[in-house]
Amino acid sequence: MRVVLRTLGAFLIVVSIQLAAYFLFLETAITQWGTTTSERSMALPGDDLSSIIQSTRGITIEAPAKDVWNWLSQLGADRAGFFSYVFIEEAMGYHARPLNPVAAEFGSLIPGDLVRGTIDEELAIIPYNFPVRSVIDGRSLVLENWGSFEIVPESENSTRLIIRTMGFNVATPEEMEFGTAFAEFIALPLHYIMERRLLMGIKIRTETGPGPRFSQIPDMIWFACIVLSGFGLLVLCFLVRNPRGIGLASITGLCWIITLLILPPLPYYGLLLVSVVWLMRVVMRRQNRKRTIATNK
Repeated sequence: MRVVLRTLGAFLIVVSIQLAAYFLFLETAITQWGTTTSERSMALPGDDLSSIIQSTRGITIEAPAKDVWNWLSQLGADRAGFFSYVFIEEAMGYHARPLNPVAAEFGSLIPGDLVRGTIDEELAIIPYNFPVRSVIDGRSLVLENWGSFEIVPESENSTRLIIRTMGFNVATPEEMEFGTAFAEFIALPLHYIMERRLLMGIKIRTETGPGPRFSQIPDMIWFACIVLSGFGLLVLCFLVRNPRGIGLASITGLCWIITLLILPPLPYYGLLLVSVVWLMRVVMRRQNRKRTIATNK
């Protein structure tokens, strides 16, 4: 019982430090990922969808604006997918047609079209679709239940792709406090992880041009490292025996959340995180062994 309480206490301290770092620093970073102050403040089509802007994110794509638009127009489970983590989408029941986007084969979306979240809504955890509200061909796309996609040419071969995601409209403060606020707290980092990969996916496909489907293996390695190191962090909480151990576990917890939300989602960052967790485990076990020997003398 003592070990359980000690482990639980260490876990709560580590999580509390992670939450403090998230609310103080990381939340702002993930809602503004890749954008400038002017991009976050500029008016976009679709701003009228909600009084709450959840995030404005962007990426630079080294390609003409028309090429970026051609790939952006492919969004949809019944089209070319969402250029994100397909294995995560499928695990949650959001299935797309067999993907092999060797070229931007679908035409531009028009108002009234439906960007489907899945081709089989019965399997999805929470079925969702995105009605197309407005389109300025080659420049902007507004999706209900999501937000605005804006293409901003920087030069002949450089383009900014901006996504502004809208938050929930609420009728009363009570709904914000007990319902919407909690839902947004859970959804914000999850949506960020998927939307960041979407931006990166469109960038990769646009800059690479027509070609075979990209391998999911690097994404799967990164995600597996995140999950594995998360379990490793729980082991560190179990190994905590003193304040120094709590400090080491807390540092590792900060490394975990920074790797998840701030560092690029690349395999070698995930592998580096696993190495850090393993090193901390070795250090804490040695400390505990020394402490046990000293106590028994």
